[in-house]
Amino acid sequence: MDAKENLLRALQRDAPARVPHQYEPSWDRLAYDGAHPQDWAAPTDTTWVDQWGVGWQRAEDDWGATPFPVHHPLADFSKWAAYKPPDPDEAGLTRVQEGLQDPGKLHLAHLPFGPFERACALAGMDSFLMAALTDFDAARRMVEMVTDYTVRLSRRLVAAGLEMCWLTDDYGTERALVMSPGVWRALFKPALAEIFGVWKDAGRLVGLHSCGAVGAIVGDLVEIGLDVLHPVQASCNDAAALKARWGDRLSFWGGVSSRALMHGAADEVRRATLKMLRALAPGGGYVCGQDQTMPYPEENIAALVEIVERFGAYPLALPD
Repeated sequence: MDAKENLLRALQRDAPARVPHQYEPSWDRLAYDGAHPQDWAAPTDTTWVDQWGVGWQRAEDDWGATPFPVHHPLADFSKWAAYKPPDPDEAGLTRVQEGLQDPGKLHLAHLPFGPFERACALAGMDSFLMAALTDFDAARRMVEMVTDYTVRLSRRLVAAGLEMCWLTDDYGTERALVMSPGVWRALFKPALAEIFGVWKDAGRLVGLHSCGAVGAIVGDLVEIGLDVLHPVQASCNDAAALKARWGDRLSFWGGVSSRALMHGAADEVRRATLKMLRALAPGGGYVCGQDQTMPYPEENIAALVEIVERFGAYPLALPD
């Protein structure tokens, strides 16, 4: 089987020939035009405003220049009545259509800024989380507005031919969820169920990127149709326990420690990769990769790939 079919079989837990890895050219994430804050800035801009009215500023870091929100148009909830969200029917699909020309890749619809992240950008994280506790109806209206946008956009992306949803919404810290599981279930579980439903009804796969310790809600995510969980952050999730509990209904992507990849020697990366193969690869349902996207040393990426290509064939025969 070719690399795309093997990847699909891994994601569907359907007897892949080998463990696929992050760096294979078998997949592509395709974002609609304007999906990222940078899309609304000229190369020389240090501050700018996106289509949601959120103000951004570049901050120099190890990545180059990462944008951060510095102006939140709905920080004052009294401005809600006058606020007009962007129209998802006007979002351009140029990059999507260009990417779909390659039939040898699995095409993932990249939907950055899920309901939580977009609400935090609009109101500010502190304001939104306080509203979730003190003005729940206002917080719910904001989530519903973002959900409606994402649902309508998802219908267009399904119609365009994208094969999988890749929604980004970070719910975890290194120790626990950002909010209580109860607040998450009240605000975000219905929103994700609606978004996932567009893709599931069309027979497409659903993936979610959510950093941090998210184990408390994995069962909820499986219940509403999640197929693939990313990135299974190694420092705050028990990957083996997640696989044992949910591996018959859920696939995993990522898992290899970003700390080892960023700061460790190649042998440490090899050990971290083998650890994730043992935890997540048995029976399929695993794409091996880093648990965060960072500018890793090339020799450490090579060490990850080396281990997967050396030991990733099924049936697995992993060293002790």
